[in-house]
Amino acid sequence: TREGYYAPKDFGIFTTEDRERQMEEAFRSETPEVELPVVVETAQFRLDRNQVFVPISAKLAPSALQWAQKRGSRETAFDFAAEVRDAKTNRVVGALRDTITVKIDAEHFQDMQQRALVYQGGIILSPGEYKLKFLARENQSGRIGTFEERIILAPPLANQLQLSSVLLSSQVEEIKKTSEVKMQALAKDAKMKSSPLEVGGERIVPSVTRMFTDQQTLYVFFQ
Repeated sequence: TREGYYAPKDFGIFTTEDRERQMEEAFRSETPEVELPVVVETAQFRLDRNQVFVPISAKLAPSALQWAQKRGSRETAFDFAAEVRDAKTNRVVGALRDTITVKIDAEHFQDMQQRALVYQGGIILSPGEYKLKFLARENQSGRIGTFEERIILAPPLANQLQLSSVLLSSQVEEIKKTSEVKMQALAKDAKMKSSPLEVGGERIVPSVTRMFTDQQTLYVFFQ
């Protein structure tokens, strides 16, 4: 090549600093990243007068696992991150970082193809108006997808019954860590012993796309 030409560095040889810089640039960019399709669903559950728990559920298409499967990998990792800014001041008021490892051997890969990959996290905020930016990155190829949403958390009304978000789901699971998907706890901003989505030893998994078949059981959850 001509003198002075530099090709982009391949993700496979990124250093830790390079990977952090890539995520930071994606957060700062005004252009959405669409290499890794991701859709996000948020909800609101009031904990007390000044605290609202906002569960964040993200769904990746089954194709997200195909890159690693074609490479013959037995597992791959996904980085998930969210940044919440005050809509008026643009100041960061909350952040979430998590990494999950997914097994993709033949048995688990077919199962994941049917169920897709759903990530669940959460953050605690005060009443107000916010801008949420969510990012997902597949750590074999470095592909990134982003999702942005405006969140309005109304203050509580005196002497009135309060209603949370109404969640729709087709999946209720026992609360336990599985070997197929390993993930960390909720964000530091969401310090709680249990999520409002956990009831009687079970956790409701919100439907992100809200698409159901007549073969599924539809669960409706609210407080």
